[in-house]
Amino acid sequence: MGGLVAGLSVACGVIAALVCWIVLKGLGADDVVAFTTSAGAVVVVSGAVVGLVQFVRSFEDRT
Repeated sequence: MGGLVAGLSVACGVIAALVCWIVLKGLGADDVVAFTTSAGAVVVVSGAVVGLVQFVRSFEDRT
């Protein structure tokens, strides 16, 4: 289960980073801004997915 959660979180982070990159480049941002924002999106979204999965699993343990 841990491998599945890790894969899911990385996949969601990468998708968010690509969306950030495309939107920022479309708005005319330079490469440094687009790269750092996309890197931040990977970290934040990956952490959010792991946290959400752990939150949901905490309810499974109680039943």
